[in-house]
Amino acid sequence: MTIMVRASGIRGYATLMRSLGAAPLPLLRRCRIAPAALDDDDALLSLQSVVQLLEASAGQTGCGDFGLRLAQYQDAGVLGPLGIVLQNAATVREAMALASRYMFVHSPGLAFTAYGDSALFKDAVEWVVELRLPGVQRQAIDLTLGGAHRITQINAGRDYRLEGVTLPHAPLVPIGHYRRFFGAPVRASRERAALHIGRATLDA
Repeated sequence: MTIMVRASGIRGYATLMRSLGAAPLPLLRRCRIAPAALDDDDALLSLQSVVQLLEASAGQTGCGDFGLRLAQYQDAGVLGPLGIVLQNAATVREAMALASRYMFVHSPGLAFTAYGDSALFKDAVEWVVELRLPGVQRQAIDLTLGGAHRITQINAGRDYRLEGVTLPHAPLVPIGHYRRFFGAPVRASRERAALHIGRATLDA
């Protein structure tokens, strides 16, 4: 069975492509994504096609941090009804638990899981994002991790403390690009893609 994802997950794609001097339509068609779907947040796209689109877009534009740049267009609104639920959670801890439980509403191929205390960063809890697909996923993982960061940052406000980030791949751009985006230390080529969030943030 084909794993689907809501089209809102690539919100801002056409705008980003044009800002990089590239036409979005040829790659959308090559990856079998109807251009009209970009105007309908609730349209369902093949997650595999989205992953392929992001990798192809990074290659064509020469933008190795394409997924991170696309994450700048993300907020809780991309999650639709789930986003509303997260914004109305009593604490960050509750919002994360809800995201972990109901992420399948956005896509059954995405998972957001608490792994307990971080082994790398002091006084932090490791929250892992995972794409349940085979193959190269660098840009899609960056987008998902960056989106999770942006949503948590917006929800927690001044109480947000991100102690560190781990990537399961080697970046195509200098690691400083990631540090600037996340505002925290970033370690590449690790076992999991994760946000290592300060424990005090969870009760905000």
